Amino acid sequence: MPDDAPLTAAQQARSASADQIKILVHDANEATLLALLENPNFDEPNVIQLLERLDLTSKLLSALADAGKWASSERVRLRIARHPRTLGALLWRCSANCFSST
Repeated sequence: MPDDAPLTAAQQARSASADQIKILVHDANEATLLALLENPNFDEPNVIQLLERLDLTSKLLSALADAGKWASSERVRLRIARHPRTLGALLWRCSANCFSST
């Protein structure tokens, strides 16, 4: 890709500022949302805000559950477990983590 080519939304999400992340959590593109998980500015309040969306895919929910950064957060694990699109296997992993970290 040439250096002067515009960044894709996913590329922008990986390096977005805290203020930009607040907007990007509402993006409809799954690749953009997955890229946010790689952004060091993406913090727990952003994850909670993202998990309020009912249109998240099981792939994104699984990526959130597997992200070591969030595995220690009971708030995040519980919201993933309660999300209507969380699949059974993912729910099992989330509930197992809830009990093993107490």
